[in-house]
Amino acid sequence: GLSSHSETSLAHFIDKHDINVLSLQEINCSNELDIRIFPEMSTFSVTADRGVSISISNSYSPQRLPQLEEDGVGIVYSLINVSNQALVMASAYCTPDIASTDGLSKLLNNIKRAWKFCQKAKISGLAVFGDFNARSHQWGDKIQNPRGKILFDFANKNDCAISAPPTNTFVMQNSDGTTGGSVIDLCLAFGSTVKLLGDSWIDDSDVHELFTGAPIRGHLPVMQHIVCPQQYSKDSHPAHRTFNYECANWPRWSSHIDKKLTEFLDDWVQEDCVQSPTKLYGVLMK
Repeated sequence: GLSSHSETSLAHFIDKHDINVLSLQEINCSNELDIRIFPEMSTFSVTADRGVSISISNSYSPQRLPQLEEDGVGIVYSLINVSNQALVMASAYCTPDIASTDGLSKLLNNIKRAWKFCQKAKISGLAVFGDFNARSHQWGDKIQNPRGKILFDFANKNDCAISAPPTNTFVMQNSDGTTGGSVIDLCLAFGSTVKLLGDSWIDDSDVHELFTGAPIRGHLPVMQHIVCPQQYSKDSHPAHRTFNYECANWPRWSSHIDKKLTEFLDDWVQEDCVQSPTKLYGVLMK
């Protein structure tokens, strides 16, 4: 559960940053969490895997989706309505079991089934905020652990975008006095929420107030901007995308460029030389 101090600190944090969705992990709740200080938010929680919860502004008409949840899996789902568009928000946690990756695999299988449900139900997008304890170079960590590889492979196979801040989300002080950490608190996005993803960043200005042990050891608050559908336009809010150079199909890319440039060269003599550089630039931009 949450102490009175934690509830007061969270209330201040939510008000300061104008937060509409609050995802919490490892809250150790023994029953349905009742956060009394958020009268304008609906809170849903599960006790599995140390407990997770999600609090959502009532302006989005949040409704819990227990049919997507699974015994023993640390994830809770809520349906919301934003500008007459149905989306699903979720909060998740995976225990850092060094000896096994079964917990993460079970969690990801649940998320995969949830996204299939969304597609059948004409729900356009799903966003899962969570502590996956999965480390990978692909989202900025210094190392890759087995869970990181599993999560990255899952994202590639299921058209899932992974959003992470550019700095460590978990920090700790090493024995030599230096600061270490990892990037394990992520947002998984499916469907229309991929286009709506904005920046992700760390806010450590209130850490001393939010968590008594931080920043010596603990998770930092991760902020994720998601653009409301009515605010989204290709001109003013371009999609937030990343490109994995290591896994790119470079032979296919090279063949594609060769083909396009061959078409360009074949047409060279038929066009005004002044226009040729413009067309070449357009080919390369595509």
